This record gives sequence, structure tokens and C-alpha cells, in this order.
Amino acid sequence: MGEFQILRIEKERAEELSGMLAKEALSALEKDLPVTALAVAEENRVIGALAGAADGDFFDVISVYVDSEHRRKGAGTALMSKLFEFLDEMNLMARVEYAPVSDEADTLAPFLLSLGFDEDEVIYPTYFIEPLKDFDIDPDSVGGSGSKIISFSEAGEKVLAKADEELLLKNATLPIGGLLADTVDKKMSFCAVDKGKVKAFVAVEPGMDNLVEMSSIWSEDDDLRDIRIMLSYVLEELKEKYSPETKIMTLALGPEAEDFIKLICSRLKPVSVSYVKHYYEKI
Repeated sequence: MGEFQILRIEKERAEELSGMLAKEALSALEKDLPVTALAVAEENRVIGALAGAADGDFFDVISVYVDSEHRRKGAGTALMSKLFEFLDEMNLMARVEYAPVSDEADTLAPFLLSLGFDEDEVIYPTYFIEPLKDFDIDPDSVGGSGSKIISFSEAGEKVLAKADEELLLKNATLPIGGLLADTVDKKMSFCAVDKGKVKAFVAVEPGMDNLVEMSSIWSEDDDLRDIRIMLSYVLEELKEKYSPETKIMTLALGPEAEDFIKLICSRLKPVSVSYVKHYYEKI
């Protein structure tokens, strides 16, 4: 193992981990939310990082990364060893859940297994993934809609802010907050508006590593025509901007959400992997 320094990263240094941590982890750091972030450095240069948060008996690692040139040289092991020391003091188990969206992501599984993690069966949240080239919705087969379908940029901040407030009051557990977030691509995100009220929407966020996230899909009614129409618009925009190999990903937070996604995006394939480390042996 090389000589690595492990650093605790606070809000003021969050920018240093840009490109290494998932955007939700960086956003949590910048907003001073209860998230723990560690970085691994060699000769004063940061080469990797991880971030996560406590959830009951678990510490969920929501993002982990080591520069490709420094993998299999001990940097990742040093990073995780420091995390295990912290978790041992807190009496927490480590859990890593991810969607293997690329060949690079698949290398995480053998790394976790080498550290004593076990594969854990988990139902939710479930990620759904499909390459853009295979994901298609024919707008002509959808039928008409009584709502006006417009992009987030056309809807404007006032309409989106009102929808944010109303929807969060109805159900704070749905991933429907943050329609005005900087991470949302307002040109590729669409909402169905009827009499000035948002009745359905699809929010899109560019991700890392050739990935685009449909971060929120929501409808007020059982009628899914608006969603399908919006998805056809989203796909048109995506196909203009991204390569056919770009992966499209969305997330279900429960059985109802999963059924909903399967109804409107039948081509999306569910994939979710979870690993748990129950004991904290020294490594």
C-alpha cells in the first residue's frame, strides 16, 4: 500500500471533489446537510473520495471514486479503512448501493467483495436503465392531451416554484422537490399545465459518465398520456444532444413508483446492486 493521506472534507472544500463525487453528494456538502465526505490524497493531490450519510443502523455510501491511474494501488482500500474506523466508533454497518451503468462501475463489485462486503438483496430503491438508442416512445400512439405541454424553461420559475410547494405538501416522500434546482436541464424537462397548474412532469438531469437521469417522473392522474407525450419530447431533445450509447436512468422509491415507471417506460430495465459490510475487521 502506498503512502496516502485521508482528509475529512467540509463544506468549504466541496469544490475540490467536483468530478469525483456524485452531484447529490456535492450538493449535500455545499448545503451543510448531514453528510460525511472523505478524500484520499497522494503527495498533496486528491485522487479519490467517498461520501455518505447515516440511515438507521447503516452508513450509506452514496458516492465512491478513485482516479483510474491509482486504482489497484491501495488508495481505495486506504479510503475505506478510514471509513471503517469511523463506523466502528459509531457502531454502524456500511452499505453501498449502485446501478452498474458502465463497465467502469462494474469494477466496484470485486473491490467491495475484497473488503468483506456481502451482496445484499434489496428491493428499493430500484434503478431503471436503458441506452438511449434502445429507448423509444412513439408520440402518435399516445393520443391527444387536454393539457399544455411546455418545457421547464417556458413554464418559468413562478409556475415551477408553486408546483414544488404544492407537491411537497401532498407527499414529501416523492422525489418531486427541486424543480428549480440548478442540476435540472430546463430545456429537456417538461411539464403538463392545465389552467396554470402543473398536473404532470418529467425532470431531467445530466449525470456523470455518459449518463442522463430522469430524476423525477410524476403525474396527478391515472391518465398517463401527458407523461408519454412529455417523454417523447424529452427523447427528441436527448437524441439531438447525446450519443446513442448514453444511458438513461430513473429511480423507483417504492412498489407504486416501480409499477408507474414500468407502465410508461416499458423498455427501461430494472437494475440495482447493494453490498453490506456487517463487521469491521482491520484491513
